[in-house]
Amino acid sequence: MALQVFCEAYKAGLYGPRYQWIFQGHYNPRWWLVKKDVHGCTPEQLQTAVDGVLTFGRTYVSKSKRKSASISGLTANELFAEFRERSNDRLLYGRHQISVAYDCVWMLALALNSSVNAARSEGIHRDLHDFTYGDQELGQVLLEEMKKVKIWGMKGFMEFNAAHDVADELEMRQIQGKNRPVVAYYFPKTDVGPAELEFLTDSPIKWKGQGPPKAASILVVQLDEVNRFVYSMMCCLSGLGIALSVGFFVFNVAKRRAE
Repeated sequence: MALQVFCEAYKAGLYGPRYQWIFQGHYNPRWWLVKKDVHGCTPEQLQTAVDGVLTFGRTYVSKSKRKSASISGLTANELFAEFRERSNDRLLYGRHQISVAYDCVWMLALALNSSVNAARSEGIHRDLHDFTYGDQELGQVLLEEMKKVKIWGMKGFMEFNAAHDVADELEMRQIQGKNRPVVAYYFPKTDVGPAELEFLTDSPIKWKGQGPPKAASILVVQLDEVNRFVYSMMCCLSGLGIALSVGFFVFNVAKRRAE
């Protein structure tokens, strides 16, 4: 689908310094590099259309400098090393997402653990193993305790927002020729600071023009002056024309009865 979109963009001329495409980043790392014509476009034409495209995708290991170890005390390298040891280095599907599963298990465990005392303080004397999906009282306690969980995981700072979702760290990449380097990182709000957008100096964004394209047309009002000599000549000629008109009018009135 992405190849077809950019092929049509090339045909319509929707590329270059006046345009900036922003795309999701979960495609194959080199999805735009084809060896034959696709959807009526040559590889060279596709390369022209996609060059400079920005893509956004989640990071599966935190890139933040605010914290290096997770709540468990393990670093990401230690977690992946243990995973490779336990899986005998097998290329298991979804192996790059083990940090997500690891953090989710920790958040769930902490929420369940705190729910025991929270339920008792609410006068609910049922254990967690008695929970069913129809138990609204205990379910509400679990939900409220999940909202309170805040940890530093493998993916970074983890907490649920108002939409009951976890804000991810994001990486911004840019297609530059045949490469797709990381040009920036987005770090969501944490317990130690606000959200940040960090641009990388060693792999900066390369704009097609003098900078980012304008989001809309800008109306600039500019006063243009007429050359003084030309203005003076036009005034003299206009004055002469007015004088001649008055003279002709007077002459016509005075001679109106003459035959």
